[in-house]
Amino acid sequence: MRPPGFLTPFGSVRSGNAATRGTCQPGLGGRVLRTREVLRVRPLRAPGTEVQGVNSESLLRSLYGRSAVRPLAVGGVTALLGTLLSCGYGSGYSIQTVSVPNSIAVADVNGDGVPDLLVATTSDQGNPTNPGFANVILDNKTTAGTFQKGVPYPTTGTNPSSIAVADLTRSGSLDLVIANYASGSVSVFMHGSTPGSYMPAVTVTTGGLPNQVVIADVNLDGHLDLVLADASASGNAIVLLQDPANPGQFLAPALLSTGST
Repeated sequence: MRPPGFLTPFGSVRSGNAATRGTCQPGLGGRVLRTREVLRVRPLRAPGTEVQGVNSESLLRSLYGRSAVRPLAVGGVTALLGTLLSCGYGSGYSIQTVSVPNSIAVADVNGDGVPDLLVATTSDQGNPTNPGFANVILDNKTTAGTFQKGVPYPTTGTNPSSIAVADLTRSGSLDLVIANYASGSVSVFMHGSTPGSYMPAVTVTTGGLPNQVVIADVNLDGHLDLVLADASASGNAIVLLQDPANPGQFLAPALLSTGST
């Protein structure tokens, strides 16, 4: 069971300074994109706080078929989904993940001022029973643009298709949420006692086929909620409001019709 728009496995991406500047269409900065997923990371100007190079932007792309995610540095070029083949990039290195990457987020989860990588992976997009993982890949602060070996945290659902990061409980630490496409649920990972570590996932049932999750305070009560796109025939948006009385927990899902399937 492969989420709509997912491509056949065919490879992964490289990291390094651009050898040539390809001509690419304008991209979407700071957002996680689907299919052959591309995430643009704007450079942070303080030395040592960027993913790759003070004078470059970084792209992270997960392609199916290999258990790796590779950051991609581009000299001021933003690439949109499907346009990277026309751009030239230099040699690079792989960052290994457990299983096949589906979705990427970038955030400083251990509080050291340097971005880390959060990657949702699954054993096989074509098998709805295969388990998923949240791969937490912490930065290697001593060498900008490099990363430590990732730590996989098992999800409570199957075929994870999207990952989002936010401080759900206002604890000062970032938590993880993964949408499990095949099992109709999300896995919520609360931050652990050690910076950059996470507690075992908690399942929240959504129903449908959730293939994208975003986090926002949709009812303006001061608590972050979850909104998911449902790829099933119903074509709904699924809203999980956070329970104000129990931080980090969520009320029963509400369905909002999008008017299309």
